[in-house]
Amino acid sequence: MSRLRFGWICALTVLVIGAHVAPSQGEDSSPAARVVQLYEKYKQKDFPGIPDFTARQAMSLADSLDFVILDVRAPKERKVSILPGSVDRRSFESHREDWKDRPVLVYCTIGYRSGLTTKKLREDGVEAYNLVGGILGWVNSGGPVVDGQTGEETHRIHVYGRQWNLLPAGWKGVW
Repeated sequence: MSRLRFGWICALTVLVIGAHVAPSQGEDSSPAARVVQLYEKYKQKDFPGIPDFTARQAMSLADSLDFVILDVRAPKERKVSILPGSVDRRSFESHREDWKDRPVLVYCTIGYRSGLTTKKLREDGVEAYNLVGGILGWVNSGGPVVDGQTGEETHRIHVYGRQWNLLPAGWKGVW
C-alpha cells in the first residue's frame, strides 16, 4: 500500500472515530450549549457585528424595552408554536409604521434566518436585535411558547428534523 493511500486511510479513520467520541471533560454537550454553538458559528460567518440578546437578557428587558417580537419562520412552523405576543413577517411589514419607534427582537428556529433579517432591518434604519439561538434558545432558557393556533401554552416546537431537535427534557420536536 502506498504511503499516500495509507495516509488518507489514517486521516479518514481519525475523522470517523473523532466524530463519534464523546465530548471531552468539561465541555458542555447539552442541547442549550449546542444551540449556542451553532448560532455563534452562523453569526460569525453570515452576520458578524449584528447586535443580539440571549433569551434571558430579552426576558429581563422585555418590559423596559417594549420589543416588537418578530417571528420570521414559515407559517407551518408558526402553527406549531410561537413566542407569546409575536407577529409574523407579513403583519410586521404591513404595520411597520405602527412600530417605527420600538425596538424589534427577531427570531426563527436557531437564529440564522432571523440574523439575516436583523441585518437587513438594521440596514433599513430599524433598531433590531437577533435572538441568540432563536426559539430553541428561548425554550432552553425556560421561556414559554404558545400554540400558534390556539394561543395556549405548549411544549412543542417545529425543528425540521432530528439533528435540530435540541430541546430540553419534556419538549417535543415536530417536523
